[in-house]
Amino acid sequence: MHNFLFSVFLLPLCFNSLLAATCRGEEKLDPSGKYCYVIHKGFASFHDAEKACYDYGGYHLATVPTMIDNRFVYNLSSHANVFSNYYWLGLTDMTADGSWEWIDGSDLNFMNWASDSINGYCGAMRAYDGKWQAQDCAKQYPFICYGAAQGAPTDSPNPPKTTIRPTRKEENMIKFMADSESVGNPNTDPNAVNFYNKEREYIRAVTDVLFANPSSNGNICKFYMSVSFYGYTKYDQQFDHSAAWSQGQFDNLLESNVWDDGKTDQAYNITDAITGAQKFQWSPSMDDIGYTTLVFLTARKDFTNIPSLFNPFPQFDEVVVVSLDGANMPGVPAGVANIPVSKEFNNVDINNLVSVLKCH
Repeated sequence: MHNFLFSVFLLPLCFNSLLAATCRGEEKLDPSGKYCYVIHKGFASFHDAEKACYDYGGYHLATVPTMIDNRFVYNLSSHANVFSNYYWLGLTDMTADGSWEWIDGSDLNFMNWASDSINGYCGAMRAYDGKWQAQDCAKQYPFICYGAAQGAPTDSPNPPKTTIRPTRKEENMIKFMADSESVGNPNTDPNAVNFYNKEREYIRAVTDVLFANPSSNGNICKFYMSVSFYGYTKYDQQFDHSAAWSQGQFDNLLESNVWDDGKTDQAYNITDAITGAQKFQWSPSMDDIGYTTLVFLTARKDFTNIPSLFNPFPQFDEVVVVSLDGANMPGVPAGVANIPVSKEFNNVDINNLVSVLKCH
């Protein structure tokens, strides 16, 4: 009888142990038992840190929902054995209007701001006291990633968030996907390097004009920009769902795409770019974020065995194809702008694209 009772007593303990949530490697399970947090000791800008968290395992920069979690994350940073005054969290004021949000879309119910948090649009935790402070998103700090623990119970989906934003179309979100594969390998071909550098400067010139002239036809816009290069680049920002809201921020995104240091594998090619464009979404959801445009640049002459960019149609309000140096993408639907651009990327080429991307 005693053995039977002892066995019955052990059953729930064994069952619970089988269901216990687990984390990998240096990750630590949070007090709720649902999420794993990990300190990345390398220094990166806010946008690059979010990208690194995603590449690490589909994670995001850390959300801190309660004071208990804040103490937990602060203790992690205190024992990280890295010297830094700040650690990036997943806090961002993407609209630059004081509407702070967690980058993964979680509700911002708990806040732990320092009294002098006024100089930036991305949020970091102070290393010496765990308070939060607004920072220039381009600054480079170590960062904290988090994601769901393996075997953790899942919460019911949150109801759709209601966010007060300016009237739709006052915010223009533009995602550039640019070619760095069709002309040649920039690690071995100087002509390819020259072409792709000109393409990069072309994008910079177009965004310079848009950021400097945010109004047209009586409309006043706020532009947000994101960029990725498909082909021979060290990494892409296909899944960087956030965006730059100033030319300086955009330059930071633009410069982070560099050649892959001699590697010749095209891990992120035009097929991947097209697939990424078709499932791309901004953060927070672009359902209420304003007018969205995909600008897809290609110098490819042969599209044999390349899937159609328009089947299914990308989840943007508008798609603009930029045909570089005589490229001819097949199957561009009526109503989709197809802008021919010369290999010189001259002022006419700049103005032709700017005229399409003007404030809507």
